[in-house]
Amino acid sequence: MPNFDDRTDCEKAFDSFLRERRLKGRATYGQGLDHRDPRWNWERMALEEAMDLAQYLMAENLRLKEALANQKWVL
Repeated sequence: MPNFDDRTDCEKAFDSFLRERRLKGRATYGQGLDHRDPRWNWERMALEEAMDLAQYLMAENLRLKEALANQKWVL
């Protein structure tokens, strides 16, 4: 049976980025993410990541608003 890949470009990009992040995590921590690992407070870490995400989105939103105001599209 031929290897058929029906993923969209977006899905392929997501999968590739996720793989990069997994590899980086393994290089940094010496293992993959293990939900049984008692060293981590997963809820706190998720909240910290969500707060970082909100800041990144605000920065990008401001960058795009400034670019639009200046009619300089930099994507």
